[in-house]
Amino acid sequence: MTPEATSPQQSGSPAERPNLKKLLLSCLINLIVPIGGYFAIHPFVSNDTLALGIVLAIPVLRTLYVMMFKHRVDPIGVLAVVGFGAAVILSLFYGGSSTPIKFNEAMITGIIGIACFVSIGMGKPLHLMMVTAGGKKLEDLPPKAITVSRTVTALIGITCLAHAAVHVVFALTMSTGDFLIYSRTVGWGVILLGGAVVYWYVHGKRTPEDQAQAAGEGQPTTHRR
Repeated sequence: MTPEATSPQQSGSPAERPNLKKLLLSCLINLIVPIGGYFAIHPFVSNDTLALGIVLAIPVLRTLYVMMFKHRVDPIGVLAVVGFGAAVILSLFYGGSSTPIKFNEAMITGIIGIACFVSIGMGKPLHLMMVTAGGKKLEDLPPKAITVSRTVTALIGITCLAHAAVHVVFALTMSTGDFLIYSRTVGWGVILLGGAVVYWYVHGKRTPEDQAQAAGEGQPTTHRR
């Protein structure tokens, strides 16, 4: 018997498991660096807007670096680049106000949240479209998978809209320094809570039969000659 190579797109394969080091690096860049960078840069620049723009440009520059030199395109990263560019243009249009730049992340998560609910209304949940991007057609999937994916898409949409709402409220009611601190700590708290609910929904409801089936799908198949 000759073992057949396992496809990297199979469910549960190590290639699809999130890398903890990369996740921690992403958290460091998007959470701690902007806050520390703002207070470090602020005394040396003329106003809050410039300091805020510089620190929020760090994740954007990292996305551009990955796209240009590592040839990896992250759709959310591209959206972040476009959103940041639009925020800077609006800030210049309104005389250098920092408010449009504060709305940068709210625009990104708000668009994603709206897209989730629009996709559900169209009968093509965004989560399911991503999972089956290179695989089965929607009509070939069991109703249970579509129902689960619809719920997951709704939970992601709620999380993104809640994150956007936090940023909008804090942007309108707080100083720039306080906004950076609280919008990131509370915003990341919302994302982590939403992620935990999605994880519980997907994995907490799995029956022993589902787990055995998933384990069986992750094993390489063999063919007799």
